[in-house]
Amino acid sequence: RYANENTVLFFNESQPLLTACIDYHSKNLPSWKSHNAVLAFDTSDKWDTWAAKNKVKFDQADFAQFIEDNLVDIVEPTPADMLAISRTLEAKKNVNFASGIRLSNGETQFTYSENIQGTAQNGTLQIPEEFFLGIEVFAGATAYKVKARFRYRIDGNGKLSIWYDLYRPQ
Repeated sequence: RYANENTVLFFNESQPLLTACIDYHSKNLPSWKSHNAVLAFDTSDKWDTWAAKNKVKFDQADFAQFIEDNLVDIVEPTPADMLAISRTLEAKKNVNFASGIRLSNGETQFTYSENIQGTAQNGTLQIPEEFFLGIEVFAGATAYKVKARFRYRIDGNGKLSIWYDLYRPQ
């Protein structure tokens, strides 16, 4: 209602907070900036749940429990498939290493290749590279698709770690 050509909006992503300064500085005249309106955005419980575990490495049992507890938020692949993947993921790591040395000049050559293959439900389910959530980021807002990258690794001791990376959560 009171906006004019000097009104400016500032958005702070880390809060998240929107501030409208009605009487911001003009090109030639400073202002006291004393008329402000502030809107604080509350994140939804669903967003808080997924953001809190973003990039946190789980063992398989804990990851399966997390997925089961939050199954209603998953829209793609199907929640049933995602639950089956979390419960039955099997990963195998094959490593090939070779070295060679030329005795005449001391030249050495090393080759190393690593192949990790993941399957679920005895190979009947494809392991997705990403999955999608259907959640509202802000409380009371419309839900939309949030992309998460599915990640898993086998460490040097053969232990499987599973996690997800929310795509551009900021």
